[in-house]
Amino acid sequence: MSASKVSAGILLVMYYHARLMGMLSFKVEWSQRIELRAHHRPWLMWFCVLYRIVAMGIFGYLYCLWIQRLEEYMEQLSHVLRIIIITLICVYIVRLQLLCKTETIQLVNACLHLFRRVRALPSRKTFVGYGGWRELLLLLLSLGCRIHELVFLFDVLGGFSLRNIVTWWCHTLVVFGTNMLMYISFVYYLSLGILYSELNDFVRCELRGQLQSLQRKHGLQPGRQQLRIVRRKLDECLALYREIYCLATAFQKLFDAPFFLSIIHNYLFLGVVIYNLTVDGWFDEHKMQLCFLITKVSLDFLLVTLSVQGAMTQFRVIRRLSLENCDVSEHKDWHTTFDMFVTHLNLYEFRVRPLGLFEVSNELVLVFLSALFTFVIYILQYKMKSKQERE
Repeated sequence: MSASKVSAGILLVMYYHARLMGMLSFKVEWSQRIELRAHHRPWLMWFCVLYRIVAMGIFGYLYCLWIQRLEEYMEQLSHVLRIIIITLICVYIVRLQLLCKTETIQLVNACLHLFRRVRALPSRKTFVGYGGWRELLLLLLSLGCRIHELVFLFDVLGGFSLRNIVTWWCHTLVVFGTNMLMYISFVYYLSLGILYSELNDFVRCELRGQLQSLQRKHGLQPGRQQLRIVRRKLDECLALYREIYCLATAFQKLFDAPFFLSIIHNYLFLGVVIYNLTVDGWFDEHKMQLCFLITKVSLDFLLVTLSVQGAMTQFRVIRRLSLENCDVSEHKDWHTTFDMFVTHLNLYEFRVRPLGLFEVSNELVLVFLSALFTFVIYILQYKMKSKQERE
């Protein structure tokens, strides 16, 4: 209970942080003190859009001027690719706020509504909070990454002149917006995992127990009233599983492309930092900051993977409960409902595949780390060969 309340508090802080960075152009508030709902704010939407376009223009112009002063061709190429990806991500953010504002608000309200429905199931202990100790740990790590971003950006502030402050703020807004897409995906898949977990607990502890209690020896049939009660709960669980899957599908339809671009950006940015740290030398005065930055970017990617893997694991748990072995009645309509429930779990498997190119899983983290080590070895070899040629 305490972990859930702390997690909800951290989530509230991050929500206001996302609004400050111009990522959320809607407001979540209590509707008549009964339920939380997201409401559209047109003035906030236009402010965030114009805010981001101006910041991206200033950031892009100054970034391109800085790229022109670089001497290494490989370093220039990596930064050009980075500015292209950042521009595409900003375009997607503006598109979501202008053209997909209705779908985004419906998505948030559907998620909040599902939490209320799952916690309103019979024999469930209702509480106000968000997840448990696992979710609290992941949110604390994510909060630490957000704090690191603030500390790092304050550290790179060159001075308190007007030009430096404007440049720093535009850089902050654009970079935070790029990283915020990864954070939004992390929170959403973490929420899906919580929904699956709480619904699985109900099916495991309540529904499965009632199904087993309906089984009679010597071919006796349970009463119609008992069957009607259990079937109503089974229909409700089937509807909830369908809506959770539809919620995940709707989120992936809106955020698949920007989520994919944010993964590529973080991976490319990590390569740029490692390249600078390796080629420019480990004796640079900012080497500790760069090492912490590498850890932070890697942790962002790991947190998203863990949230996705948690949701996939919770989805697979219900398929291992062997509910299809609970033969409690000879009524045809009962077996039709039960077959629909089991078939839905088998056909509509929850998976996260950005643009259908790869699956986000624990195996992807291993591929990610092995690619980083290979890149570091390649840079070291390049450095050693260049030094030998100069000698």
